[in-house]
Amino acid sequence: MQPNRLISGRSVTFKLKDAACPDWMDTARSIGPELQVTGEIVFFSDGGDRKNEFAIIEVAGIHTPLIVPVERLTAAAQMAEEQPCEAIENSSRKAS
Repeated sequence: MQPNRLISGRSVTFKLKDAACPDWMDTARSIGPELQVTGEIVFFSDGGDRKNEFAIIEVAGIHTPLIVPVERLTAAAQMAEEQPCEAIENSSRKAS
């Protein structure tokens, strides 16, 4: 099995604080409202099935929970497929 090679077009991950240029604070200030993030629902304002309710979402790397209208949420099915089975199993135990 070949090690992962860095080539043009390959997706990579990194911590924003590790970016050398621009400074991470400058980058954080320039993030627009269209940035799509993935998080985990930790609480619903009223059960999750009413149009005007909200969900409290925790997003990795954001130190405060986000409050999002339920009608604006989309399931992250693709993310679940990419996670190892153990991670999916552990997340289902959390929800129980």
